[in-house]
Amino acid sequence: MAVHPQFLRSVGTARTGIFSNLAFFQAGWTACVLGAVAGHPWSGIFLALLITVAHIVQAARPGGELRLVVAATLLGALWNSALQDAGLVVFAGDGYAEWLAPTWTLALAMLSATTLNSALRRLRHQPWLGALLGATAMPLAYLAGGGLGAITLPYPEIAIGILGLGGMALLPLLLRLARLCDGTPLAIPAKLG
Repeated sequence: MAVHPQFLRSVGTARTGIFSNLAFFQAGWTACVLGAVAGHPWSGIFLALLITVAHIVQAARPGGELRLVVAATLLGALWNSALQDAGLVVFAGDGYAEWLAPTWTLALAMLSATTLNSALRRLRHQPWLGALLGATAMPLAYLAGGGLGAITLPYPEIAIGILGLGGMALLPLLLRLARLCDGTPLAIPAKLG
């Protein structure tokens, strides 16, 4: 199966803009969640993989972007597996290993990485804003997944609090990692006086 070149050119790199990057992310997120609910998680995983590969191919630094995607996916696997093992989240889908979160959740972490040097790029120098977005967006994403039937929160109040704290810590960490993988120096620019 060949991938159309126009698709590769439009997958949401810094050159194509924030809106296309977010649109592809949202399409992949929806496909992963609905695929898990329908019992066909590989359809969403395939789309997420296609979007991610196209994003990496079009990145200014493909090697750095690949490292970022791998790191974010591993971090997402640890995070979701810990939530599952603690009994705070029950995921629909393919339980290959009892201790590992389903594969479609790894695809979501992979997709999230595609936004770090694109749609969320401006947050890389504003960790407090990244923390605020993470504290808000992570619980909302899990609640949206729950509303679609892909996630169950047995203890919703506790889970929402943990998800908020996790997002507050994880998004700034991932944004810092994105800067490293993109070759951007970590030094904070001096204030103009």
